[in-house]
Amino acid sequence: MNNKKLIAILLIIFTGNDLLSQKYININQPYIDDEQQIFAPIVWKAKTSTEAFTSLVEKCDSVIFEDDESETKRKYLDINLGLKYFDVDINEVLLIFNSKNQLIGKAKFKSFEYYEDMIESQFYAHYKLIGKKSDLSDCTFSLYESNKKFINDSLRLISSSINEFKSIGNYKDKEFITSDYKGYSIQGKDFKLALINYASASLKEGENLYETKLIFKSGNTESVILNLTDTYILRKVFVLPILKNNKPILLFEINTPDTDYLDIMCAEYDNGYKLTERKIKIEVE
Repeated sequence: MNNKKLIAILLIIFTGNDLLSQKYININQPYIDDEQQIFAPIVWKAKTSTEAFTSLVEKCDSVIFEDDESETKRKYLDINLGLKYFDVDINEVLLIFNSKNQLIGKAKFKSFEYYEDMIESQFYAHYKLIGKKSDLSDCTFSLYESNKKFINDSLRLISSSINEFKSIGNYKDKEFITSDYKGYSIQGKDFKLALINYASASLKEGENLYETKLIFKSGNTESVILNLTDTYILRKVFVLPILKNNKPILLFEINTPDTDYLDIMCAEYDNGYKLTERKIKIEVE
């Protein structure tokens, strides 16, 4: 056997199986405007400095929309520039789901755009709805169409109430900023979730801190499965119909109290639930 063949075999043994057994799921929460235009927030390929962001803004060309009164502006960004910096597959069809995990629309990529107003400025991938028009007002998350094969159809919503959680009494001296309660059944097993948050007595570099706790209930057993102390809160929780390590992926809407800051974050199970970015690696058999 020559050296080239030996090296090729070793590469297959040490890297080939991993490359073939991993797939990424891209989770997003598009913004839907009054005209049912779909704007998916951009995920950057690498951490970006303020200078690099500003430089890319300056490379945007024609203005799509501008309103002086609201100080709102939308501008095109060249597709090739977008592909260089953004983690977006423009050939993928975007599947849009509601809070009940029902498919409510499909969309295809149209353009990269820069958006700014009095509150924020960021880049979006602009998508156009395909097929028949539908109500997208309850848009909760999106996936690429190639990720559809990972969906577990057994997940369904069931009723839930704060009164079902006895451990909530442990926080009766706290004033909740927000709370969220959900019930689900997956593969024939029912469980409930309670998401609570309240102001912390601590500060971080002069900023207010908040406590967030996610309580899991199955039968008569309750336990806190996620703790967070930070300058933002997890204000809503959704269980996605995708399993990792035999546990569903969680989606959170996050917010800094008393501000307009909103975003999403996921949690995956790996010897306990851990917060993660919206791009999640899945092992494929």
